[in-house]
Amino acid sequence: LQDVGQLAWVRPLVARARAIVTFVTGRPRALTIYRIYSALELIRPSQTRFAYFFLVFSRLLLVRDDLRRMAVSQEWVAWEGSHTVRGQRISETIFDMDFWRSLEGLVAATRPIFTLIRLVDREGSTLGLLYEMMDRMSESLRASTALQPDRMEQLQDICRSRWDWFHRPIHVAAHILHPLWRAARQEHDLELHVGWTEYIERLYPDAAVQDTIEGQLVQFRQSTATFGRAPARLREAQELPVSWWQKYGVGAPQLQRLAIRVLSQDCTSCACERNWSTFSLIHTRRRNRLTPRQLADLVYVHANLRVVHRLRELAQPMQVTPADCQFDERQDVRVVHDDDAAYDFLREDLQAVMRVTRAQARAQAQARAATEAGGAGPAGAFSGMDTSSSGGDEGQQEEEEQGEQAVEQQRDERQQVEGQQLEGQSGDDEETETVSL
Repeated sequence: LQDVGQLAWVRPLVARARAIVTFVTGRPRALTIYRIYSALELIRPSQTRFAYFFLVFSRLLLVRDDLRRMAVSQEWVAWEGSHTVRGQRISETIFDMDFWRSLEGLVAATRPIFTLIRLVDREGSTLGLLYEMMDRMSESLRASTALQPDRMEQLQDICRSRWDWFHRPIHVAAHILHPLWRAARQEHDLELHVGWTEYIERLYPDAAVQDTIEGQLVQFRQSTATFGRAPARLREAQELPVSWWQKYGVGAPQLQRLAIRVLSQDCTSCACERNWSTFSLIHTRRRNRLTPRQLADLVYVHANLRVVHRLRELAQPMQVTPADCQFDERQDVRVVHDDDAAYDFLREDLQAVMRVTRAQARAQAQARAATEAGGAGPAGAFSGMDTSSSGGDEGQQEEEEQGEQAVEQQRDERQQVEGQQLEGQSGDDEETETVSL
């Protein structure tokens, strides 16, 4: 998913989604307005978070209608921050249907990848599911119509390159030994045969042991001996590989021991990350004279004590079933939403009201400025006189009355001129107004 986020057509989506989340969560007033219309919190982008851009996109799609209700609300319009350049850009992104359709397509296309990563990142015996689920994920990507064919091909190339990078022979061994995937057709798969042979030769250098395990593997694939019993062939029993081998693998002890060792492993790095946290707790500023050997021993003891403590609580091994990892054959995207047109109409109406309001504000400001300019002459003339030597308070009152009369006279003249202009325009466009009415 990190490689997907670096694609040229994905980076603009990530930037616009990050701008929405940062703008709303970074301003208390905007966050307050958002919480009025949504009960879900926005997920902030984080480089250290697992699959962060997929989580951010998914949450934005869930709260899309809440964001649009927020952007057409009276609280948002009355807030000064929404009228800034950045606020207007955020509003445009919220009402951009192409942006939301691109998010839907990308989330639908990358959902199989996210599902597989979530499966292998959890605790439990997941190693036997990795190979099969990787094939299912590839088939789901090939059948998906969420994105354009060239973009889907880029996603498939990224998945293939990553698989070639971390694929190991133990993945093949776990796939072959999982009772749910056993079949005679595995013998004709060249990739499985090469991986299994490489793993067995590396694990058992003795040729006699290799021959014994190969013979027992044939019994396992052909469902003979203890592997052919009716309870052993039930799918429900085969979904728990470790328990299945403990019950029905007694007739092949060498292969049973190998299968339990391989299928009990997980694919996650959580244990390593916990050990790194333990290192930071033990090696501190005050306790920094430990040798590397002492530090490693302390972390070893701490990690195994945690394992022993958890084993006492576990009634059975932590086994993951294929039901926890489901891939849809197709991931389609709906073309248009029922309420998109309504939100577009509300936004256009809101913009029209804002334009009228701003036009009225400008007209009022111009009228106020003209009034002040028109009244400056009489006011200045009277202010320049020496009022102290005039007729006292009565002279001042007469001067103020004269100034007010002059201002009113100018206003009446201006209104009369505007009325004449409107009458002339209405006379010229009388026919057009009648049709419009």
